[in-house]
Amino acid sequence: MIVTNFNELDRITSYNTLKDSIDKLAKPLIDKKENIGIVVSVYKDKKYATYTYGYKNNFNINPMQKDTIFALGSATKPMIISLMLVLEEKGYLSLDETIGDILPSTINYKDDNVKNITLLELATHLSGLPREPLTLESLSLAVKYQFTGDNIYTYINKDYMYDYLSDITVNKRVDNEAIYSNIGMGLLGHIITLKMNKSLEELLVEYIFEPLNMKNTTFYLNKKQTEMLSEGHVGDFPIFMRKHKPLENWNFSIFMQATGGLYSNAEDLIKYLQANLGESNTRLDDIFKKAHKIMTKDSDLYYTLGWQVQYIPQYDTNIYYKYGVIAGFSCYIGMELNNKIAIVVLKNNFNWEDRIGHQMLLNMTLLDNN
Repeated sequence: MIVTNFNELDRITSYNTLKDSIDKLAKPLIDKKENIGIVVSVYKDKKYATYTYGYKNNFNINPMQKDTIFALGSATKPMIISLMLVLEEKGYLSLDETIGDILPSTINYKDDNVKNITLLELATHLSGLPREPLTLESLSLAVKYQFTGDNIYTYINKDYMYDYLSDITVNKRVDNEAIYSNIGMGLLGHIITLKMNKSLEELLVEYIFEPLNMKNTTFYLNKKQTEMLSEGHVGDFPIFMRKHKPLENWNFSIFMQATGGLYSNAEDLIKYLQANLGESNTRLDDIFKKAHKIMTKDSDLYYTLGWQVQYIPQYDTNIYYKYGVIAGFSCYIGMELNNKIAIVVLKNNFNWEDRIGHQMLLNMTLLDNN
């Protein structure tokens, strides 16, 4: 996903408080009607604060709340890989296992390179699998999406993917050059469920959500959580739909949940980032450190186990982040490891570009270093 051009970031040092700085970035997006509603939560000095802007829908009758729930899109992916790391630490799986070791033996692979894709390669986008299947069906749904906002992955389920994997050939990357793959992450989530004989929801609750007290992060919203959910809206996409028109939430097949199916709110996401900074006082602090090592790259972005990383030379720092867009939502989660600061930005419009997350992380870095 696209984030702000880092060369255009300003060094903002004059604000007296974090809220002043966030207001300067968030309020214009509401005032200029780029966004209907925004929730921003920042973590610094082992404390967090949450700020809200705008509304939960475009009728301006339900103000945004601190506990409002949003769809996360690709911000789901780091949590799936975090789960994988926990299961590896417990000895339930190995990152060197291949999909041929785990998927049903009835799959007849045309290409042994597919059969020998490892869990590590799926997690670091080195599998050679494309972003999504390159077929007439996928192209047709991509075109339809621009007019309707409908889910482009409705057809991808277990049976489809088993047939797909048996028939494709891949050029596995050996130069650490990543090819971002949504179907690869869906496959990783599916393999985890086969290894553990439990659903992703059950595994995430047991190994991540309960230890971190993340009570509102789920694939399946209950009645109370549904009432807390913001409505999603057209933003930059779909191109041929009126801006701010409400969009239906996407329902993923179980196979594709891992690529973008989670819902959550700012408080839960800050708790997840806190553990990634090593400050949750749980066993997860040490396990999540394994996700900090840069392993692959894609243009000027680098990949760890779960995170994208960009080095900002004018600030001499790395930002670890994930940006997710889905249906009518945008979700940014990011952190700067040296100063142990983090931010969550949730919007109820589909926006390709982040205008708050990176800038605020750098602002907080400057405040710490001045």
